[in-house]
Amino acid sequence: MRSYRTISFVFLGGPLAVLVLLALANLATSGAVRDGSRSWWDPGVAFSADGLASLLSRALYPAGISIDPGGAVIGRDGWLFLGDRYEGGVTAVRVAPTRAQSRAVERVAEGALAWRDWLKQQGVGQFWILVAPDKDDVYPDYLPAWVGRVPGNRQDAMRSAFDSSILIDAGQALRTERLVQSELLFRRTDTHWSNLGAWFAADAFFRRSSAADPGLQFPTAMELGQSWPTPGSDLAQFLRLEGVLVDEHQHVTPIGAPVPQTQQVEYDIGDVVLPSRQKPQLMTTPNALNQRRVLWLHDSFGWAMAPYMHAAFTEVLDVHVLSRADVVGELVNRFKPDIVLISVVDRQADLRWLRSGPPD
Repeated sequence: MRSYRTISFVFLGGPLAVLVLLALANLATSGAVRDGSRSWWDPGVAFSADGLASLLSRALYPAGISIDPGGAVIGRDGWLFLGDRYEGGVTAVRVAPTRAQSRAVERVAEGALAWRDWLKQQGVGQFWILVAPDKDDVYPDYLPAWVGRVPGNRQDAMRSAFDSSILIDAGQALRTERLVQSELLFRRTDTHWSNLGAWFAADAFFRRSSAADPGLQFPTAMELGQSWPTPGSDLAQFLRLEGVLVDEHQHVTPIGAPVPQTQQVEYDIGDVVLPSRQKPQLMTTPNALNQRRVLWLHDSFGWAMAPYMHAAFTEVLDVHVLSRADVVGELVNRFKPDIVLISVVDRQADLRWLRSGPPD
């Protein structure tokens, strides 16, 4: 009987003791409890496994082992790359597109040309699709050794499918700049390009736009200020190492551009209901270089480009990438832009509304 009691005590008391120790450790180290933002009795604080996950990740990171490979994989010299949970991640560059994917790419390209023609009929002077590269496209030498990029993969196919009359290949611009730049164009622990990488992408757009309309003025160079260290970013967060890994923030100043004095208001789109993060924001900059209205549809890669865009144009209708053609058409009809710019990373360039074509 005593042996059964001992076994029961071990099986029941052991896990309970682990939970108690975990709770005590979390409560002792939780910044949220110390600053009062969360209560000590909050189960999400007391019994969070993030601390243990962080300790495990610290031990495995030097060996190149990720605790969340779906979110982030560890490359050479500790560089982090997006995992397969997001549009295929590293696997997307290792394989050629399927027949269905190739056909989808063709439909997007066809839809883009239909949008170009429709926008021209609405009086829009310029229409551009700026395709941003993933980090592996600019820094393939830092990928894990087991990742072999296949030429002609789905991301390559997406870029090459768009007509050259509307495509701005930011990947090509950044690969060219990498040959002469000592500063990083992507952050080591982030999915996104650095401020410097964003500048070269914006500059690629400015060059194409000014070639189409010589009356436009844009900065022709930039000044790179001193960089400063920052905590690890989104990919580091997947590994619970945002407080351990260090990245850097760059200060880029376009030469010849004013410091934008921008005002932001939510743009009225009538009865259309959108999620809060997709609600259009009108950015007005009276001291911008060009008196132009720009409808700018972008994903998260656009945030680092925003200061350069606002300094260049007096009115920028800033919209997170949408999935409804009718909403895009409504924005064009209401805002009446001079320029429409879509900027999106290559793995997300298969936009549903672009593929479906413009409104009838």
